[in-house]
Amino acid sequence: MSLLAAGAGVPLLLAPLAPEVVAGTPMTTLSHLAQQLDVRQPLADQVETAISSYQPGRYDTVVRKTFAEAPQARPLRSVLYELIGLSEPDEPPPLRAWPPPIPDRVAVHSFVVHSRLRPGVVEVRKFPAAVRRHVAAPTDAWIGHLSAADQEWDLRTLQGAEVGPGRRRPRNQRRGAGRGLASTNSPAASLPAQAPPAGV
Repeated sequence: MSLLAAGAGVPLLLAPLAPEVVAGTPMTTLSHLAQQLDVRQPLADQVETAISSYQPGRYDTVVRKTFAEAPQARPLRSVLYELIGLSEPDEPPPLRAWPPPIPDRVAVHSFVVHSRLRPGVVEVRKFPAAVRRHVAAPTDAWIGHLSAADQEWDLRTLQGAEVGPGRRRPRNQRRGAGRGLASTNSPAASLPAQAPPAGV
């Protein structure tokens, strides 16, 4: 990326080269031509100096050794038309617009669940398991567990879950808070608590 910027005539402020960079390569040559970043000095001042002190042609030595110039460097479009034996159109190629950036949406299939039992009420809070490292541990009578559905793609999360995929009881057999917990999608809820029948 630094070599491309040098070829475009962009002022550079380079960090020290990594040890794996081979001596004598264009990158090492560029590192001697460009301004070096000093981590002990304010960054903003160094950026301003790199821009104001830049002289056109500063990187020509390495640019000429790295990039071919015309006629060696020909537009790819011209080369392709030549290879397929057709005349290149006189009009410029279309400039395609990029589609609007729409982020991918991934369904959440695992949660950190905090619950607390109060007289007649079960309070429940759910957090996506992907951000569980940022969720504070439960306190003040709250208890927590990791729950994952069988659609969870992260096998570590699926294998480490205290509550995982299994057979559900028929809907007409769910009782009390269990029925509410199975149906709520809210990140926080208060559900009525009901004692289980004798023998359950």
